Amino acid sequence: MPVKIDKPSDLNQNLEVRRKTMFAVVLTPPNAGLDADSLRLSVVSFGVPKIAIERLDLPIQNTVIHLAGIHKGFDPVDMICRDLIGKDIFKSLLEWFKLVYNPETGVVGSLITNKYKGTGQLMVAGPDGADERIMDLEGVFPEELTPGDTMKVGENAEVQITCKLSIDNVIVK
Repeated sequence: MPVKIDKPSDLNQNLEVRRKTMFAVVLTPPNAGLDADSLRLSVVSFGVPKIAIERLDLPIQNTVIHLAGIHKGFDPVDMICRDLIGKDIFKSLLEWFKLVYNPETGVVGSLITNKYKGTGQLMVAGPDGADERIMDLEGVFPEELTPGDTMKVGENAEVQITCKLSIDNVIVK
C-alpha cells in the first residue's frame, strides 16, 4: 500500500528520534531486600531483549519456502549499575542471586517453584519524556553477577556492577 503524504510539511512532523539515554528500568525481584528505586537510579545501561523466531525451511520441488518456526527464547541481557555508597546495590543484587544459586551452601533455586524469578519493565521515552515504549519483562532472574571491573591504582573511575539477567518473556506495549 503506497504512503499518502498530503503536503511536504507532513514530512517534518513527529520525526524526532528516540535517544538511548531516555530509559528507565524497574525490576521487581521476589525478595523484598532489593530497593527498586535505588536500583532504577543506579542503572547505567540495560541491554534490549531481542525478539526473534527460528525460520523453518520447507523444500518443495526445486525451491525452498520459508515458514515461521518456534520462538527462540530471549538471550540474556546485561544490566550495568553504579556501585552506590549508602545504598548497597551489589548486596541487594547478591541477595537476589542467592535465591538462584547460593555460593555459601551450593543450593540451586527450585526449578519447580521459581521463587527466584521476578518481573520488570524497560521504558524508553521520547525526547520530551512522553511517548513511552514499554516492555514488560517476565521471569527475570540474575544468572551472572560481577561486583566490578579490574581495580587499578591511580584511576578515579566509578565501580560498576554487571548483572546478566535471564528473561522468560517480553511483552512490548
